[in-house]
Amino acid sequence: MLITIDPYYNVEFYNKCIQALINNKVPVKQFISPISKKWYLDVPVLPIMLNYDLVPESEKRFLLSKTIAVQPQEQYLLYRRTGDTNVLNPVMVKADYMKQETQYALFFNLKNRQDGNNLSKVFKTKIYYLGKYYYNKYRLCVCFDEGIKTLISSSDIVYEKTPSTTWMKAEQDINQKVFLLRDYLVKFTQTPYFDGSKFVCPNYYGELQKRFFSF
Repeated sequence: MLITIDPYYNVEFYNKCIQALINNKVPVKQFISPISKKWYLDVPVLPIMLNYDLVPESEKRFLLSKTIAVQPQEQYLLYRRTGDTNVLNPVMVKADYMKQETQYALFFNLKNRQDGNNLSKVFKTKIYYLGKYYYNKYRLCVCFDEGIKTLISSSDIVYEKTPSTTWMKAEQDINQKVFLLRDYLVKFTQTPYFDGSKFVCPNYYGELQKRFFSF
């Protein structure tokens, strides 16, 4: 359930709530709305001691997931601050692979890790692995070389980002048209990738490890 407490509490209180969720080992999923500029939390149950608003249905398809820090020293960069008016700061809403807005990108489904190793061996370019989505229906990858399209079955092509499409629009399209808003793209400061038949993955923690190490 997606809720916001922004109309009722300040940023300092919001950060304390996030820390309390982490301390109690509750998975924290944060989102930012480019429409209302509010921050939303995906919570397993609705709070009974806090004021909150549910996300409007009309706003769900525009939500962007907040980038997740992989290393402890990266937490500071992603800390919500009082007076920060730029809620769409690239540090907050972009993964490490989302570099150029005019970049071509092919999102496709991967059957297993070995297929990823084989593909990166044949097509010598970096292929980012974004994890499992939509009840494990998708093992999502992205590559920036348009030539790889010739090696991917049309049934496995999930989404094609053209140079005229922004990363924000691409994320929103995937969430709405591919995941049907039952899942949202997860973004990290360091994303696993296949390169030269090898799978390179940062040291994640807790639930994040399960998402990336179990294919």
